[in-house]
Amino acid sequence: MLSSWNGEVTIKNDATKEVTKGQISICNQQFDFGGLKVGTSKTIAYRIKSDSHYKVVVEFESGKKLSKELGYVTNGMDFKDVLRVKDDDIILEKKP
Repeated sequence: MLSSWNGEVTIKNDATKEVTKGQISICNQQFDFGGLKVGTSKTIAYRIKSDSHYKVVVEFESGKKLSKELGYVTNGMDFKDVLRVKDDDIILEKKP
C-alpha cells in the first residue's frame, strides 16, 4: 500500500507590490492563488505522493512575473515550508 504524507507551504508576500495571480505545482498537484496583498500570506496543504519540488509562478499588479523551481520534498516525511516572494526573487525557508 502506498502511503501519502502531508505537506504545507505558506506563500508570504514580502514584495512591495500585490501578487494578483500565482500558481504553485508540487507532487503533480496544482494550486492557484492571488490577491495576496503586501505583507499577507496564504497557506496551501497538499499530499506528498512522490519526490518533487515547488514550481512557482507569481504575477504582480504591475504585470511583472517571477517563475522559479525550488525546494525538495520526499515521500515518507511531512513538510512545512515558507516561500517568501520578494520583488525580484522567491526564497524558500524551512519551518522548524
